[in-house]
Amino acid sequence: MNEVANSNSPLQAFFDKSISEIKIFQSCEVSALKKPIKAKEDDSYIFDLSCIKKIAVVGKEARIVVEKYFEISPINLFQWTSVGSGGLICLAKDKIVLVNSYDGSLIDGFTNAIPSDPKKHIVQRADYSEIALSGPLASVILEELVPVPSSAWSQTGLLCSSLAGANVILRKVNNQPNHLRCIIQPADTHYVLKAMMEINRELNGHLGCIFSYLNTFQP
Repeated sequence: MNEVANSNSPLQAFFDKSISEIKIFQSCEVSALKKPIKAKEDDSYIFDLSCIKKIAVVGKEARIVVEKYFEISPINLFQWTSVGSGGLICLAKDKIVLVNSYDGSLIDGFTNAIPSDPKKHIVQRADYSEIALSGPLASVILEELVPVPSSAWSQTGLLCSSLAGANVILRKVNNQPNHLRCIIQPADTHYVLKAMMEINRELNGHLGCIFSYLNTFQP
């Protein structure tokens, strides 16, 4: 049975239709390169990861229920906690964002085991866009669009900041400055990506899809 999409990546418009095709990943319709690439360390890349599902757990007992389910304690504010190939971000004492694992099991397992309890916590869809940056582009983006001191970053490489005038959640993957993940509000995605694409072109960079990203970084 064919998988049906219930959302679309807002980055589809940036892909060249002659070298891409429509695919579905985690119930999201994306533009996928017909020939997935594998990133080279010295080249610049932007990857569309908007199809990686996210949910928010909100409410007075949000942190308690997430800590208990994942057997993690404590979950610290504005820190990244890895769970397999996914993880979670505590944005407030009553709001935690779960970022799905590549195989979808993180969120599927959580939502199947933890139903909403309106008096304590609510589990809801979080429609964020997400991109990854790798290579020299990542460092240039930080220097030109995120002018903050290194001390502003959390111990786990997380930063809630402004990028090109939009509020974003940035994460240095494995605390490395040449591999960033960036979570953006959908309404800001086009503007932010356009600014990044201009810099990427100056660096002769490339645009990749989720499958190219997994081809490069999945263990």
